[in-house]
Amino acid sequence: MKFLNKMKGTLDAATRKSQDALEVNKLNSQIKKLEGDADRLYQSIGEKVYRDPVMAKQETKNHIKSLVHALEHLHRQIQEAKRKTLFLKDLVECDSCQKVVAIQTKYCPDCGNNIIELVRKTSKTLALNNSEFEL
Repeated sequence: MKFLNKMKGTLDAATRKSQDALEVNKLNSQIKKLEGDADRLYQSIGEKVYRDPVMAKQETKNHIKSLVHALEHLHRQIQEAKRKTLFLKDLVECDSCQKVVAIQTKYCPDCGNNIIELVRKTSKTLALNNSEFEL
């Protein structure tokens, strides 16, 4: 019986890892799409500035302002997807020095930041924002 329980635990862990790998692939695809969208917005800003370099027209200012707002939104989505990808790989980015460390680490080896608290906060945030990921 002990052997069967051990095998079940091993199979459960393998299943979780394969599901995580699938989700990481989906998130990476989503990140690439969002980055492509951001590139198109940057290009659009460049074209607007090229046509009106001193931004004399109010239309140009308004258009650029809306594009910048859209870019900020895209960058937040990209960062959230990257955070979730790292977390699925049992990694987290230190919010003080941006070093990527294992979630089992207690303190960041570079800056000494409390990683345990960061993992707790990240886990809670990802659970709350999980509905935002359209996979």
